[in-house]
Amino acid sequence: MNYFNTIKGVCLGAEYGSRIENGVEKLEEPIKEITQKLLQGLSTRKRNAEDIQPFFFDWIDTHRIKTVEEFFTGPVKEAVAYILGEEQTANFMMWVEMCTRIPYSIGYYRRSLRSTDVKLHFSRLIIRDLYQFFAIAATELSVKTILQGGVTEEQERLLSLTNPSIVLAVEIEKGNQKVIEAIKNILTRETTEDGKITHRLLTAIFISSNRELYELTGKLLLAARLQEGLRQSIVETMDNGRPEAFLYMFDILRKNDLQRFSSIKRAVGTWTGLFQGGNEDRVNQKVMDLIYLCLADKQYALNCLESKDTLEVYIALWSVGFYSIEKAETYIMQILEEGIKHKVQTVSYFLSNTLNSGLRNRLGQVMLAKYREEDSLMPGILDHLMNGLLLNGLIWGGQRIVYETTDFFPDEEKGREVYFQLKEVAERVKKKRYSLLTYSRGIL
Repeated sequence: MNYFNTIKGVCLGAEYGSRIENGVEKLEEPIKEITQKLLQGLSTRKRNAEDIQPFFFDWIDTHRIKTVEEFFTGPVKEAVAYILGEEQTANFMMWVEMCTRIPYSIGYYRRSLRSTDVKLHFSRLIIRDLYQFFAIAATELSVKTILQGGVTEEQERLLSLTNPSIVLAVEIEKGNQKVIEAIKNILTRETTEDGKITHRLLTAIFISSNRELYELTGKLLLAARLQEGLRQSIVETMDNGRPEAFLYMFDILRKNDLQRFSSIKRAVGTWTGLFQGGNEDRVNQKVMDLIYLCLADKQYALNCLESKDTLEVYIALWSVGFYSIEKAETYIMQILEEGIKHKVQTVSYFLSNTLNSGLRNRLGQVMLAKYREEDSLMPGILDHLMNGLLLNGLIWGGQRIVYETTDFFPDEEKGREVYFQLKEVAERVKKKRYSLLTYSRGIL
């Protein structure tokens, strides 16, 4: 689907989009090529930005870029400015400064983990987020229209596709009092003129740092005791924002025993990666208190890492990753060096919930080197190695996917080392007459 078509049906979209596309040839390199790649992503919005990701990842590696802020400088920023124009470029750059405060993963299987790694934020920033600001630049939709969900059928369709929560969040963060007052009116339900309570509105509130809006949303949550739909909307969005917003709302949940509702139990499973697949009833007051204490008290979380209780170790690791997955990696390395088996197994399960192929592959290699003779640990380790390799997707869109050694290993030497370690494991499995399929699935 070409998403430009939707924009072209709204206001000035056709004129704006055509002007942008037609003027690219006049740009100087490398701005021209970068702009073409960005427009390619905006016009197709293919999942994971697979068409343009190799180009930008190569740019990131070549220029040794580590953070999101570093990425959006120089030619990349100039390309963005060409596409968005002055006003929306300023708004987008403000969002770039804010974006690492929210979790890097999105969608049904997301986890509440944060990182400053630009590659983890790439697909969302370049495809989803840039598109939101582009849609506003191209159509000149007002914030009021966004809050109202659109006036015309074309506007409603555009907003359903873009879901511009971050556009609203930036306006809140800028201190736009008209927007803030309109949101207050919506939350207190004093008038329906300003709009309705929607996922995009709630997400915008939690992305912002506006404490007053947190408090009003908290009151709304308590008032929604008998309204499952509204309660579910709040808990489904509160993990998409800042840590302080989540902590404020989570404290309300635990203090008011709201985990007794099924929507809260399911949400806890999504946030942490635990208590899913029929285990939701295990979410009780003890679990809620453990989560809150680990998030609110760093020392408490560090103490839990020393616990013999697997749940405490897992929640402690998750709570560190909640603020920084890079810091969590430091503690994971300590646990792997320590070598206590149940804690290593907990680390392995935690890694499977990070939605971070680079981290899983990197630490999987560490675990293989150290624990390849431990049959009870190997199934989990195998799941991390070369994570992201699509054996059933080597042909994608009619094109063959070509993997490089450095996609999974620091260099060829490390790749060979892992190969011989895996060969050693395979020979041992054969001697023990395990089925390789059974072994890899962990049915021991």
